[in-house]
Amino acid sequence: MQQGPQMTPKPTGKMMPGLRWSLVSVGMIAMAVIVGWLIYGGAEPSVPDPGPFFFVGEEDNFYENPANWQPSYPGTNIASNQKVVIQEPVYLTGYDLSILGTIQIAIDAEVFSAENGISVLKDGLLINEGSMILHHLDLAGELTNRQTGSIVVKQLKAAEIAKTRNLKGGEMEVSQLLQNLGNFENYGICKVGDTLDQHGSFRNMTGSELYVKGEAVMLED
Repeated sequence: MQQGPQMTPKPTGKMMPGLRWSLVSVGMIAMAVIVGWLIYGGAEPSVPDPGPFFFVGEEDNFYENPANWQPSYPGTNIASNQKVVIQEPVYLTGYDLSILGTIQIAIDAEVFSAENGISVLKDGLLINEGSMILHHLDLAGELTNRQTGSIVVKQLKAAEIAKTRNLKGGEMEVSQLLQNLGNFENYGICKVGDTLDQHGSFRNMTGSELYVKGEAVMLED
């Protein structure tokens, strides 16, 4: 039997229901991604709480115990806008402190670590008015040892951009190596038990004392 001509349906201009819902779903997903990026990915990073944070030794003498801090524990990496004040004896066990902001050791306070130390990064500031007994101090920022400040350390390394000030009344004792590539001003007493590796500016002010291997030394820039 001979079939008649087949008719091709004319376009109606209407979208198929399944395709319409697929496009709607894609649009909703895209909008969710954009909103999520604006809320989480595109938002400004949060600024750390500036403090100040006070170590008061409420429970014990360990730095990393949050119970020893007021109003809260600042962590071992102090941000550029943060200030930490040590008011009681504190022990560092198994880690270094990294300072981009400010840390102050108050009079009668003590920081102790047999194997670890403190790194003062660029623009960081360490102010010592108490006692520090550490394995090492690494300086790219500024160290001020003043009033009754006492620092006993095995190694002190100061980078080219570092500023070290041992003010009147301050005492520093470096048992192994004092390496100075930066600017060192000594108004107090500074003792080096073994090696003074001096390549920067080291100024002994009037009334100051500098000893290397037990002998008095006068340095000129």
